[in-house]
This record gives sequence, structure tokens and C-alpha cells, in this order.
Amino acid sequence: MHAKQIMKQVQKNWRQMSEDEKEYYKVQSKANRSAYDEKKREFEEVRANDPSNSQLNVIKAIQERR
Repeated sequence: MHAKQIMKQVQKNWRQMSEDEKEYYKVQSKANRSAYDEKKREFEEVRANDPSNSQLNVIKAIQERR
């Protein structure tokens, strides 16, 4: 199956789901977005302290903070 076919099937499945069935995925999406936003904020904070840092160094610095 090609990606386009897979996405069509996913869309079809999503449209057929009830709102109750979709709720689990919506909650997960919201939690994932919150985690992403927090990590992005942390990355930008470390990067702002030293803009010349490479992304790898910023990630290492964040890991050391934890």
C-alpha cells in the first residue's frame, strides 16, 4: 500500500468513528502537543542563552539539566 492509499483509509476510518471513539485520540493529541510545546520552550530557552550553539549541543545541555 502506498502512503496516499493509507491516508485515504485513515481518513475514511476517522470519518466513520463516533465522537466518543475519537475522544481518546483527541486527548492524546492534546497531551502530546503540550509535551512538545514544553520541550520546544526549553530548547528555545537554552538556545537563547548561546545562539552559536549547535542543535546537538542544545539537546545535550537540556538532557544534562534533567
